Amino acid sequence: MTSEPIPEKQGTPSGPEEEIQTQSGYVQEVKLFTNSDPGNMCIIDGNVGSSVQVSRIRSLERGIFNLPSGSTMAMGLINGGPASLVYGAVITFLGSLCSAITLGWVALAGSAPFLPGTQIQGLLIFNYPDSYTSERWHGTMLYWAILLSSALICIFCSNVLRLLEKITMALHVGFYLIILIIMAVVSPTKHSASFVFATFGNNSGWLNDGIAWCIGLLSCCYVLMGYDGATHLSEEMDNADIGVPRAMVGCVVINGALGFKFLITLLFCMGDFELALSSPTGFPII
Repeated sequence: MTSEPIPEKQGTPSGPEEEIQTQSGYVQEVKLFTNSDPGNMCIIDGNVGSSVQVSRIRSLERGIFNLPSGSTMAMGLINGGPASLVYGAVITFLGSLCSAITLGWVALAGSAPFLPGTQIQGLLIFNYPDSYTSERWHGTMLYWAILLSSALICIFCSNVLRLLEKITMALHVGFYLIILIIMAVVSPTKHSASFVFATFGNNSGWLNDGIAWCIGLLSCCYVLMGYDGATHLSEEMDNADIGVPRAMVGCVVINGALGFKFLITLLFCMGDFELALSSPTGFPII
């Protein structure tokens, strides 16, 4: 007696999501995602979107990989005992919550709109020193204006985002070259190489130079923190497993090289940096 193989189920899925168990222990889920690229949009079961297959591991390997996460419990048992684990969990929860509340706005929605908002205020101070009186709440209102305008564009004008990104890219590269060339050619004074590469100053108020050095690194880290943007588009990319890593590494390499060249040119051509730091605009570059 021979058994015949069970025929596979034919036809289209009955719902927008179908799980297919494969022989390798993985589950592929077919989901509908809204695609921001109008050229790749399709209609499935009355829904507009694109069919994307997402692999999710549901196998023995996943349990093995997650098992070591519980091994850190031994540290608490050895160093303090059960009470250390109980009260330590509460303390770390409250501490992490305080860190998120106080620093979250700096890392996420606070820093990006805050900088252009206060730069606009600095330009007002620079161009209208007699007629404009700067107030701190002016910068706050400019911050909210930029934040809300960005949100409205993303919500109601998503069809022009591709064009806006191309225009922004062209302006970014164009003004980078213009500013770089003008600084190098027009600057009346040039600093020496020893000033650029060997001068260390601590005007932060911290007595420890090491702390001041670490705080100064934040300005260098901030300009390179946007490389994760490629991951947010991975669902809409072809060959995302190759394209996303290339985009992330390329972002750091290209912007790091261009930024370093701009930084060196700026330091050689900036003039009196103490006078620049005392600018009433709050931005030495203005």
